[in-house]
Amino acid sequence: MKYLLVIILLINCLYLSVAQQITYPRKQNKSIVRIPELYDSYGKIFSNKNFLIPFDAQRIVTPTPEDVCLSELLMSKEFNALVKRDDRLKALGGKTYKEYYRHYYRQYVCFIDKFGDRVIAIHYIRCCRKRIKSCFPNWKEELGNPLDEDPCTITNTFLVNVTHNAVSLP
Repeated sequence: MKYLLVIILLINCLYLSVAQQITYPRKQNKSIVRIPELYDSYGKIFSNKNFLIPFDAQRIVTPTPEDVCLSELLMSKEFNALVKRDDRLKALGGKTYKEYYRHYYRQYVCFIDKFGDRVIAIHYIRCCRKRIKSCFPNWKEELGNPLDEDPCTITNTFLVNVTHNAVSLP
């Protein structure tokens, strides 16, 4: 049954990606993406780099557009359930994933965990000033720092296990 859901989600994801759900605002740079149905800002797909990330990563890999699509679909589907079961997210109650994270920029990092599962870390960043570069000047090259002392920087990270269709917090 679980595998049937995976197959259905993958087919749906492939269909949606073919239907131009993921767009590339800069044709010469396929690492900058946008999914207009879910958010009005931009996302950055990080490729094989050695990041100091606090996850149990065995190795960093480049996420595919299908991985990004599937992770966003799973976040959209599982967000309300995650808010209800995790006390750290209680303040987000009452809003949908799209309502809360519509204006956030995304940074996508994919890794293989210790069980061999493919996991996408979606790092959300937002600046209370008008432009993202005023808080995160290198957001396309570096992951946003959650320990930044600037009160205008807002960050959050979710882990989406695309192998088992599970969403969690680090």
